[in-house]
Amino acid sequence: MPACSVTCIQNAIKKMTDCDVTDYACACMHHGKISSAASGCVVGSCGLRKALSM
Repeated sequence: MPACSVTCIQNAIKKMTDCDVTDYACACMHHGKISSAASGCVVGSCGLRKALSM
């Protein structure tokens, strides 16, 4: 996971789930919600080209 995306993904986990940001099994179960919530932030932080390659 690129450093430019970490804050976006952590914030999406906190906003969209009850998972701890270090609970990867829980985050995986909610991947769709997290991905949708983080995508705009990741594009803004990492740029479109890098975001699409993740």
